[in-house]
Amino acid sequence: MRAWIMALVLVGAILAVGITILGCSGAGTTAAQVGGGPVQTLATNNLSAVVQVTGWLQILYPPATPPGGNCKAESHKVTLQDGSIHYWGIGRDCNTWDEWWHPWGAGTWTITPVKGHQIRSSWRGNKTVGGIQTVYMTQDIEGVGTLRHDEVTDWNPANYQQTMSGSATLASGTASLHFYWRRVNDTEDAVVLTLPDGMKVQFRVPLTVDAQGNNAPVMTAGLHGTVTPASGPPLDFTLTGAKGAWTKWSLRSADGTTEGNFVLGGGLSGAGELSTSGKLIGTLSWLAGGQGTLTQVSSGSVSVSPSAAARAFEINQWVSNSADLGPNPEY
Repeated sequence: MRAWIMALVLVGAILAVGITILGCSGAGTTAAQVGGGPVQTLATNNLSAVVQVTGWLQILYPPATPPGGNCKAESHKVTLQDGSIHYWGIGRDCNTWDEWWHPWGAGTWTITPVKGHQIRSSWRGNKTVGGIQTVYMTQDIEGVGTLRHDEVTDWNPANYQQTMSGSATLASGTASLHFYWRRVNDTEDAVVLTLPDGMKVQFRVPLTVDAQGNNAPVMTAGLHGTVTPASGPPLDFTLTGAKGAWTKWSLRSADGTTEGNFVLGGGLSGAGELSTSGKLIGTLSWLAGGQGTLTQVSSGSVSVSPSAAARAFEINQWVSNSADLGPNPEY
């Protein structure tokens, strides 16, 4: 970690010297306008994509051993006369859970974590016809908001795929996000997010199956996506890595003139350069969580951050695992 931080400091120092020497944006480049919009807007849109992608990566590909505790897992089961089944217990992470399944296709479950928000879920319409299972979920995340979505799973081996489509609404009821997630044959995840400010973030992740039988991203092939603001041009981004770590984030404006390349650290924090038509226009760095600094050649440094909507709807602040979105929680 210290080596990575020192590397960023050195890169920042070199870039600062370069910016000082350049002093201006050069002929044919307007420092305040790149890729069809202001540099600061481009930075905000990029960081909005960063926090959204970070959240979904965390819940889609969680660590094999849940953090937060070292408890002995226990589970209990009781079947009632009407066919209902009651499960309850404690997980390795010391979180407790309580679950009810009813034969008429409905049920509830509650996860109470050692740290974080209690999740209370209910579902209905859980049925399987022709190998296709459908279920309708409602989940209340204590103090955060409510998730409502439909889940459809095609269990046919030749066409296995799972989709979730629905909304996340803040506890205040003032704003909602629409999300769509699809996994096809354990070879690709596709995510489409529409934020309440009109911004859309969408991306695809190629998948493999690791030695433990879990889905994992093919980092060398990379995650590819687009962030499209409510007004203004879209921005393409790519995330790549190797050996279990994401190492590079790249962006490119819709008109192809502006590019950014960033070295990543823990939590998808990053630092790197922005250029237009091959000319340096500035640097952008950000911490895990998205708070960043934009330094332009022509106008100095300013603080930048993801949009308010992007920060409010970081999915990893709602649930810790994609299994928590369905009727079969991680326990």
